[in-house]
Amino acid sequence: MNIPDPETPVGARGIGEPPVGSACAAVLNAISDALGDDIFRRTPVMLDGILMALEHGRPMEEPLTAHI
Repeated sequence: MNIPDPETPVGARGIGEPPVGSACAAVLNAISDALGDDIFRRTPVMLDGILMALEHGRPMEEPLTAHI
């Protein structure tokens, strides 16, 4: 793509953004494998949310929904 980025001073485009999504997915999969699939239902996953869910034996947050 030869269109300069208007948000940067020199028009450069970043190459580091695409791997961020895969790293997030890898961390979430590792947590899911370790704790079970139903412990968390949305991101960001915070330590206090995981601990409360483990304490109560159920997810503490409702899943995200899309109203289309």
